[in-house]
Amino acid sequence: MGQSWLLVRLGIERTFAGTLAGILWLAAGAALIAAGMGLLNILIPTTWWRPLAGIGAGLSLLMLILYANPMYLVGIGANLAILIVLLWAQWPSPEVLGS
Repeated sequence: MGQSWLLVRLGIERTFAGTLAGILWLAAGAALIAAGMGLLNILIPTTWWRPLAGIGAGLSLLMLILYANPMYLVGIGANLAILIVLLWAQWPSPEVLGS
């Protein structure tokens, strides 16, 4: 855990690419937290929660795949569920939440 199979294979884990990967992990988490805050209308406008959730889940999914580990299957499943619900099922409807 904690090592990217791709970055190690390319020999760039200890370079700017590794630092950028860490920043992307933080950005994904921040986007998901902000989406939750927007959903609850706490400091973030309610209309922002859907794009933030999509960005956070997509970025998180990318990073979980880049750092593939069997323990990440729950996170991968959760991100896929978020993306499916938002993009395919379009649930909950904007009218329900006022967003």
